[in-house]
Amino acid sequence: MPPYILFACYQENSTERFFVCGRPPNFFDWKTGELNIDRAVRATCLGGTVIANNLMYSGPNGCGCVKDVVRGFCALNSHVPPHSNPPATRLERGPDYGKPAGFPAASEWATFRADPARSCSTKSKSSPDLKLLWSAQVAEQKIPSVMIMGDWNLGPQTGDVLTQTTSGGGLVFVSQIQSHTVSAIEAATGQKRWEFVAGGRLDTPPTLYKGMCLVGSHDGRVYCLRATDGKLIWSFRAAPEERRVMAYGQLESPWPVVGGVMVDHDLAYFVAGHTTALDGGIHLYAVKPETGEVVWEKHHTTENQALNVNEKKNTEGPFEGAADLLMSDGKLVTMTGWWNLDPKTGEIKKENYELLRSSQASAASNPGELMNSDWRWDVAGGDRQNYWANPPYFFGKFELKDPGQPGLLVFDQNNLFGYFGFDRLRKTMDAENLRHQPTLFAVKRTNVDKLFSEWEPLMAKLSSATEISPKDAKPPTPASALWYENMQGNLQVESMALSSGYLYVAGVKNFTKHSEGAFLRVYSVADGKMLKEMTLETSPSAEGLSIADGRLYVSLQNGKLLCFGGN
Repeated sequence: MPPYILFACYQENSTERFFVCGRPPNFFDWKTGELNIDRAVRATCLGGTVIANNLMYSGPNGCGCVKDVVRGFCALNSHVPPHSNPPATRLERGPDYGKPAGFPAASEWATFRADPARSCSTKSKSSPDLKLLWSAQVAEQKIPSVMIMGDWNLGPQTGDVLTQTTSGGGLVFVSQIQSHTVSAIEAATGQKRWEFVAGGRLDTPPTLYKGMCLVGSHDGRVYCLRATDGKLIWSFRAAPEERRVMAYGQLESPWPVVGGVMVDHDLAYFVAGHTTALDGGIHLYAVKPETGEVVWEKHHTTENQALNVNEKKNTEGPFEGAADLLMSDGKLVTMTGWWNLDPKTGEIKKENYELLRSSQASAASNPGELMNSDWRWDVAGGDRQNYWANPPYFFGKFELKDPGQPGLLVFDQNNLFGYFGFDRLRKTMDAENLRHQPTLFAVKRTNVDKLFSEWEPLMAKLSSATEISPKDAKPPTPASALWYENMQGNLQVESMALSSGYLYVAGVKNFTKHSEGAFLRVYSVADGKMLKEMTLETSPSAEGLSIADGRLYVSLQNGKLLCFGGN
């Protein structure tokens, strides 16, 4: 047996043709001895895969070692290569194709997390003394049953009702995830101007560019709308063929557009697919925003490839892993921050990306997904329990190991701001055994590595201990930090946004019981002093804060959008 097969977590099984073993599933052909690794799924601990009805079934798992897989309960069959039409034949021109798009001015918060670097920050001046300017009930969809509601909320990118907002031209844009709807709202009044319904779920808000509104959908398409009235300019099928599968209670393409659309270098970039190991792999595109004309397309697949994942370095091609959020530092276009592309050609560049990146779970794993929010799940009684199964983000070399898990990071040109909670010391998953110490911190970007070195000894001490008192489990005072704040209680931060002078933080008051309320806080960037705290009527969306024109927008789980401004 090859040395890189991981015999762990569950028993092996077999069919007349294959011996199925390891994590993730490995298929040994009894007759030929050929080995194929299926990195598309990772089966449930102890239970393993089930092979029946000419299908392979894989259940949910909480594995922190194999993260680049399709989550949830999956049924898979033998792969049939898709019939892919040339990209030019997949472009559909709308009635307003070639017409002026509208407002030409650059937008302040034009894409998910503000900019292509995903900094979640703006140079805009804002106020700490917030007051509610308006509230709009954006999403009004009635979910038909508790079972379907549970299905919809369990998807890695589908647990919220509204996305974060983007803003431009006096309008605020937000996506209704489950109802596939883009809403444009008057920034001054909160009144809806127009809505557009796509063919599948929307996991991010629209990206704005020169009066155009670019939307990536889980139906495998990208839509370009005129931002002023929502009229269709063009749509492009990024999926290689028109097909549907059932995903978390709704039909969608086997090649959903994940992470929306990123515009940089005057090109629109997007990715379609789940993972390189499923349905023929993933497809990356760069197109001209004005026309939808494809500049380059790259197809990455690792199906039926027996890769020695313990020895292969992440920066060595080919690209392997899950489709994820695209980012740019102005020089490279990257997925997860580990596989980096030439923005003009799409070729893999063996250069380091030094901004926001996804974490690596282990030497045997690919980077985790930035778009994966499955650290959330429903618990008995209707309360959603949050638990950072693996850190979604890190920056440079900054990655706190267990038990100190980073939660959210935002940054500007000079500083990095973050949140994490000490919640890994436990014997069981019961809330009583979780030692949770929510912490905010600020550090100069030039001191990130130094901060990590100061925290690392404590992390090692806590990880090796069997019993540690809550007093000893509190984080130290690192000398290189600009400031840090030990937030009291069982707070869970769900969203952060940064302006020129203030850090806005929203979350729930008790991460084990969301019904106890939600909060919005304002901190001084200079010294970390909390300047204001407000109570929210319900939990905010993950990444649900944005800032534009001096106003703070908050997306809530009940489908409401709030707009705050200074006195």
